[in-house]
Amino acid sequence: MKTIRLTAVLAVVLGLSVTLMAQSTTPVADAARRGDTAAVKTLLKGGADVNASHPDGMTPMHWAAERGDATLAAALIPAGANLTAVTRLGGYTPLWRPSPIPWLGASWSR
Repeated sequence: MKTIRLTAVLAVVLGLSVTLMAQSTTPVADAARRGDTAAVKTLLKGGADVNASHPDGMTPMHWAAERGDATLAAALIPAGANLTAVTRLGGYTPLWRPSPIPWLGASWSR
């Protein structure tokens, strides 16, 4: 009987742990990576951090530049997106990353 209870408790604890781990701490960056401008706008209106980055340092603005998404960039900039944030590998800013958005600095020269 104790084994069944212990197994049930462990299953619940494991289930909660997996659920908590699955919740993102970077929802704006996640949505930007997917190119989901509507979700980005909704998250920003709800007070989400426009500059929260993925572990590699990619911010929502980096993703907008990477994707060449001017609409996404136009939603992020007025919300306070950091245009000088650097990635952890390479130290790239969103404006330095090669981008097809002409006004976003499509250049390989620093």
